[in-house]
Amino acid sequence: MLGVWRSVSCTLVLFLFSLTCSALDRNRSLQQFHHTSWTINEGAPGQISALAQTDDGYLWLAAPDALYRFDGVRFEAIPDDVIPQTTIQSLFAANGGLWVGYQKNGVSFLKDGRARHYDQQDGLPFGTAMGLQADAEGTLWVTTSTGLARFDGKRWHKVTLDPAQPEAETRAVFLDRDGTLWVAMKDRVFYLWAGSHAFEETGERIGFAGRFAQAPDGRVWVAEADGAIHPLRRPGEKSAPATRIEIQSAGILFDRDGVLWMSGLGSGMHRQSRAGAPIETFTRRDGLSADYAWPLFEDREGNIWAGTSGGLDRFRYSALIQAPFPDGAHDFALVPGEHGEVWAGTTTHRLMRLRGEEVSEHGPQLRVTATNRDRRGTLWFGGPQGIWRVIDGEPKLVSPLPSSVVVDDVQALAVDDAGVVWAAIQGVGGLWKYENNRWTNLPNAPGVEARRAPRTLLTDSHRQLWIAYANNALVRSDASGMHLYSQNEGLSLGDVLALFEGRHGLWAAGEKGLQLLHSDRFQSVSATDPKALHGISGVVETAEGDLWLHTMGGILHIAAAELDRAVQDPKYAVSFDRFDYLDGLVGRPTLLRPLPTMIQGDDGRLWFATDDGVVWIDPRHIVRNSQVPRIAITSLNIKGVAQPLKPGIQLPVGTRSLEIDFAVLSLSIPERAHARYQLEGMDDSWRDAGSRRQAGFTNLGPGGYRFRVVGSNNDGVWNEEGASLEFSILPAFYQTHWFRILAIAVALMLLAGLYQLRMRQVSKQMHDRLAERIAERERIARELHDTLLQGFQGLILRFQSVVDRIPTQEPARQMMESALERADQVLVDGRDRVRDLRSSEATESDLAEAFKQVAQEVAAESATIDLQIVEIGTARPLHPIVRDEAYWIGREALLNALRHAQAKAVEVEVQYEPRELRINVRDDGRGIPDDVLESGGRDGRWGLTGMRERARKIHGRVEIWSRSDAGTEVQLRVPGAIAYDQAARRTSWFQRISSLYR
Repeated sequence: MLGVWRSVSCTLVLFLFSLTCSALDRNRSLQQFHHTSWTINEGAPGQISALAQTDDGYLWLAAPDALYRFDGVRFEAIPDDVIPQTTIQSLFAANGGLWVGYQKNGVSFLKDGRARHYDQQDGLPFGTAMGLQADAEGTLWVTTSTGLARFDGKRWHKVTLDPAQPEAETRAVFLDRDGTLWVAMKDRVFYLWAGSHAFEETGERIGFAGRFAQAPDGRVWVAEADGAIHPLRRPGEKSAPATRIEIQSAGILFDRDGVLWMSGLGSGMHRQSRAGAPIETFTRRDGLSADYAWPLFEDREGNIWAGTSGGLDRFRYSALIQAPFPDGAHDFALVPGEHGEVWAGTTTHRLMRLRGEEVSEHGPQLRVTATNRDRRGTLWFGGPQGIWRVIDGEPKLVSPLPSSVVVDDVQALAVDDAGVVWAAIQGVGGLWKYENNRWTNLPNAPGVEARRAPRTLLTDSHRQLWIAYANNALVRSDASGMHLYSQNEGLSLGDVLALFEGRHGLWAAGEKGLQLLHSDRFQSVSATDPKALHGISGVVETAEGDLWLHTMGGILHIAAAELDRAVQDPKYAVSFDRFDYLDGLVGRPTLLRPLPTMIQGDDGRLWFATDDGVVWIDPRHIVRNSQVPRIAITSLNIKGVAQPLKPGIQLPVGTRSLEIDFAVLSLSIPERAHARYQLEGMDDSWRDAGSRRQAGFTNLGPGGYRFRVVGSNNDGVWNEEGASLEFSILPAFYQTHWFRILAIAVALMLLAGLYQLRMRQVSKQMHDRLAERIAERERIARELHDTLLQGFQGLILRFQSVVDRIPTQEPARQMMESALERADQVLVDGRDRVRDLRSSEATESDLAEAFKQVAQEVAAESATIDLQIVEIGTARPLHPIVRDEAYWIGREALLNALRHAQAKAVEVEVQYEPRELRINVRDDGRGIPDDVLESGGRDGRWGLTGMRERARKIHGRVEIWSRSDAGTEVQLRVPGAIAYDQAARRTSWFQRISSLYR
């Protein structure tokens, strides 16, 4: 009784689910599903014996030569060193991995690229592993050719169903939605209630059981490879229903919509939409890879997979369905009828009416090139034989075309509320009007070439007639006359091919895009893909406000919210859904005639005419793929050599480029799945992979990297977590940190050495020049002493002898003696200047003492000034020229402070530093005006300028800081390599070293 209540509740749940999710699919025929076949030519294996899908999203295929996994694009054979056998009988996905049953003996559990094998040593019965299944508690069961066994996580334990036949063959095993486990043993069926420990027999006899399946009502069905497909009686029932489907099958399943799918052993694929419905068949003639089909499988996205002797087949939901018009029909001119009917005129058949899935032909053979449905629901057709309309379900001739017409294809047709027929006829300029049984040719509006014929016509709800032409011309005709819209009003469509009156205004479309007539001016609509809106030959706005377009690139759907935003913001680029050949679209629309190529039936369905048939879509019942796709990283290759995928991969030294393969595991439309990837450590942003499944990187250096990839399914559902792979590239010895540090240290040492060498060169050059200056000064001093001064001394002596002969009382003697005294003073001054040339004003080693002497000379002038002279560091011998110039610079600064600054305190600081000689003269006086500092000195005074000139002679630098009423500081800096006497330094070092050995 408990099992009965479980079945009833399960049936009720499934019934409610089917009402909300599966009515559309039930009404579809097998031919209306999108079918794809992969054969050996596409890389698929043949003789597929089992199918399964693991948690990572891969579809697994068992074949005689290998185990394959399929990501929707590529078939990959699992290497022989991973699994011990290649001949596989059964597959079952569980616990994040895959159980593999072999024909010759044993099973394996495959996960993360590694397999654990089980055989008789692990308690497994010997023989073929026919089927694998986990029960409600997660315990794994296996049926083999010598009995049934269960797995406790470590070992297998044989379970005997019939003590009289302990080695009997067990075949199919199945877990139903109630948790009951079903097992087929030879010609009998056993079941195990959830929570029970003993199997019970149903008492029903069956043939060779290939597969179990559970119907929406909870009843379990069995497929017999040597018999038929039929339901089993429930536990406690006396007999099973008499339903039998006479198909030999090893594959059966009820999909999520409750539809029964069956594979035939030689008869192809079969489908029954509901109990009692006709059986549909799909064979090799319809595109099936082979008629011998075996395993069936429904993946998590609802796709139905079939393995055959020739390959792999997929049946999936298709948004677009091809209308069953006869082969050979061409140039479809569509018009909606009543109750969802569609009428189609062609150039090859009689007028056709499609009602449901049935097509009927009506009237005589008509070449139809234009259609129209007026506001009263009357259907009109135009062609070379004239204008026709449908009366009581049959076309009736209204009028032949005007007798003056030579080229007789009707380009466009419209009928207004008064019953007036408007027609555009190819090759005849202007517009034709049929009223009161008479044709009248109306000339084109001013501004439109007289010879042009309209491309399409529309009568709107305001009783206005819209006449569209090529080359950006659209005319509105009403009671007030004709008004031309052209490029002056923003029309930029080229040939205007389609018109539709929507809630925002008039939609106009053509070869160059889509525009809206808004406030008597055309506003263009742009899309995220600029080329998507080119070549539009059909426009429909649905009652929900969505816009549908038939373009050369496919069918586009723009949501109402996107349209509203585009109307408010002309710069906004709308996003859209695209439907193309992957969704069942066949052919392309015509841009000549019949136009438009798109209509909407009164049942809401949209119909599209192409050069290869007619397809339709129901915009209110479009199934979206809501499954988040799994993402997998499949391989990392260096120069074509695959590297092991494991945590913390270390790639070889010198790796500069690599490729990483990945998969976006969405099996419905993998061609439309999308991916983005990023290599952290190299990329600052995501790269768009599109539909590619490989990422390549070059110019890589050593270090750690993290590769990330995310993806979306065909309907834009993203897996933002994605997959990642961390790896590192080992550095060469010259790429290590210690090598870089060592190289930097060596480079710094070289730079320091070069700097020292350069400084020595500069110092030597400077000292050589200074030595030359000293030698020149000494030469001049000698010349002055030996020539000028000696000669001058001789002249004075001679003049003195002359003076001695002049009487004392003579005035001339006094004058001469005065002149001689002056000459003696000049001679003394000359000798002083010669002495200056040969020696320094400062002592050899003490500038501070020299500055004290200068202070004493002006002590009487500055008795109130607090003067401090400080010597910092060990005094060093200075080069004579440097000593002299430093003395004169310091003397000038000191005298300025003592005499002109009105300072209360003056400080002189002489610093002997290893790298430079530094002299600072500071005072707290009135400072130097800013303009004097900027100009370098006062006019007619050369103190500041002289200090800078002297500093440049010895490669030094004078800096002066001063602020009004805040004092002045003069600083002289001379590089030590130039300032210090090298010979004296060497002598000093020699003396220090010698003292160590005393």
